[in-house]
Amino acid sequence: SQYAVGDRITTNGKPGTIAFIGPTKFAEGEWIGIILDDVQGKNGE
Repeated sequence: SQYAVGDRITTNGKPGTIAFIGPTKFAEGEWIGIILDDVQGKNGE
């Protein structure tokens, strides 16, 4: 992967930090988990 845990990125215009890279139990392939600077959505309550 061109990314590493701790890298700063912007996705859909929102800045954040990569917290996880690897396989998951819910889907095939390599996934990237991002902690957004401005928390939104069901996990950011």
